[in-house]
Amino acid sequence: MALSLAIVVGVTDYQDESLRLPACVNDVEAMGELLRGAGKFNEVFVVPSDDGKATKNRIARERQAARPVSDNYFGRSTG
Repeated sequence: MALSLAIVVGVTDYQDESLRLPACVNDVEAMGELLRGAGKFNEVFVVPSDDGKATKNRIARERQAARPVSDNYFGRSTG
C-alpha cells in the first residue's frame, strides 16, 4: 500500500541576515498540525530549519526510510 506523506519544511537560515525568517518555525508547526488534523496523510514530517544542510540530509534520510508515496502536498510560507 502506498503512503500518503507530507513533509513541511520551514527555512529560516538565509545567508543574507535581512532575509532570515524566525517566525517560520511557528508556521511549519501550525501547518503540520493542520495537515495532521485533515486526516489525509498517513505521516506528516515537520522540519523546522535553522541549518539548511542538516535539513536537506534529514529529508533525504526520511525519504529513504519511507514506503512508496502516492500523494504529495507542496506549500510555502513567506513569513
